[in-house]
Amino acid sequence: MQLSSDANALDTITEVKKVLEQAKETFPPDLDYTIVMDNTNFINASINEVKDTFVESLLLVILVVFVFLQKWRTTLIPVLAVPVSIVGTFASFKVLDFTINTLTLFAMVLAIGLVVDDAIVVIENVEEHMSKDKLSAKDATEAAMKEVQGPIIATTAVLASIFIPVAFIGGVTGVLYKQFAVTITISVVISAFVALTLTPALCGVLLKPDDKAIQAGPLGAFFRGFNRVFDHFKDRYTGKVGWMIRHLKYAAVFLILVTGLMGICYKVLPSTFVPDEDQGVFMASITMPEGRIDYRQVQ
Repeated sequence: MQLSSDANALDTITEVKKVLEQAKETFPPDLDYTIVMDNTNFINASINEVKDTFVESLLLVILVVFVFLQKWRTTLIPVLAVPVSIVGTFASFKVLDFTINTLTLFAMVLAIGLVVDDAIVVIENVEEHMSKDKLSAKDATEAAMKEVQGPIIATTAVLASIFIPVAFIGGVTGVLYKQFAVTITISVVISAFVALTLTPALCGVLLKPDDKAIQAGPLGAFFRGFNRVFDHFKDRYTGKVGWMIRHLKYAAVFLILVTGLMGICYKVLPSTFVPDEDQGVFMASITMPEGRIDYRQVQ
């Protein structure tokens, strides 16, 4: 007996267990049954691990945003964009008849890092207009949105063009990764809509021109050290990029070398359709040779 292609393993095993419990009532008193192997234990463990990763990635995103923006108000705005985008994505599952499984949860984990990008772009642009042009939060938001709404739409379209084709792959691969690709695409589109609507409204309400980065206490000391190190590496990086722009032939050679190395790795390294996982089960199959049994030898 095997599951059909569109069956839910968790629901199926749950119903099978109910049937076994009902059948147990008709068993003789000295007869019982034991479930030798239950694949849903591995599925449940995988989903729990992904849920833990989901929470950890959310906390990591909040930490990274706070370290780079260094203001409580500016950190709050992109953090609010995360639950709105995630809840909106979960709501789309009902319309698309998707389930919360390992692939969709993994897509949500990746989406957490993507959905804050557009909001951060808006906030940084608003902050720049407030500090350099001495504009109020509302005027700075209006000026910023005139500059970044086009790039936000363009980057969203580029990301969607990467994942949408995966949903149209045929065969078993398409069935496995369709929900993954569609989940990321929907979350990115919703995050862009949030960046064009909710984020500017929050910037106009929460941001203040006189709001300074944290400078006092241990956090202030940490941020000052972090900014010095970051500016040092940023200057070195921009210098290397400027040198590369002036010597494009070296950039082209480097790109060809990297592309060739990727091709070699693709050919040499082993690949697998689905990565192997240790499920804590050891299975053995023994095939006996065909032939007639000599009962005299057995006796």
